[in-house]
Amino acid sequence: MSELPQAARQAADAYAHAVVLLGRCGEATHQADWAALAEHAGALSVAAGELSVAAGAVTREETPVSPAEFHAAAQQAIRGRQPDPRVPRGQ
Repeated sequence: MSELPQAARQAADAYAHAVVLLGRCGEATHQADWAALAEHAGALSVAAGELSVAAGAVTREETPVSPAEFHAAAQQAIRGRQPDPRVPRGQ
């Protein structure tokens, strides 16, 4: 697998951040934790703006970005942002 251009790596990270926040919004609704939903939705709004900027930068890249490589980088970033299920929350 080749190295993703810097802009694509930043977009993959921004995408991962937005996906994680969307998951947190979902968790908050399942727990009826409306304060947490408001907090995560606000952060998601900011993350969506960051993703938009990052995606715009990718459109200006001269090197084509492979969807498979982008998604692999995003998956790696998502795994890095997920809490360790073996560690109780709050630690």
